[in-house]
Amino acid sequence: MTGRVGDGGFGTGLGGGAGASFFGLQSTGRRIAYIIDYSKSMNGARERTMREELSRSIEGLMPGTEVFVAMFTDDAWIIGEKGAKFRDPEWLGVSVFSKDALKDAVEHTEIGGGTNWLPPFRMVFDLDPRPDAIYFMTDGRPQA
Repeated sequence: MTGRVGDGGFGTGLGGGAGASFFGLQSTGRRIAYIIDYSKSMNGARERTMREELSRSIEGLMPGTEVFVAMFTDDAWIIGEKGAKFRDPEWLGVSVFSKDALKDAVEHTEIGGGTNWLPPFRMVFDLDPRPDAIYFMTDGRPQA
C-alpha cells in the first residue's frame, strides 16, 4: 500500500457515529481507537483471528464515526504507515473508501518483532480529542 491511509479524502467524520464491536465487546461513542499487536508471536491462528476480527469491526463502523488504528511490535505506527516518517496521530473519518483502505492495511501489514505496548498507548493518548473507546489486542506481556 502506498501513501497514507486517509490520503485522497477518505472521510470527514461528519454525522452521528454509533460505536463499534470488537471480539463481542460493544462500545458507544463517535471516536474509536484500536491498539493492535502485530508481533511475531501473533503468527498462525492468532494472526488470522486478529485480521478477521479487526476487518469485521472496521467494516461495522458507521459513517460519522472517527477511527484511529495503532499497530505495534517493538515500535508503533499508524495503520498503513509502517516505515513512514512519524506524524502526529489524528482521527480518520469513516467512509466506504477509508474502511476499504483500513481493511487492506490490516490484511497486508506483515507481523514481526517483539511486543512493546507503550508507544501505541502514547499515540492514542495524544489524540485530540480523546477516544470514546479503546480496543486493545495483544497475545502476551510486553518485553522488558
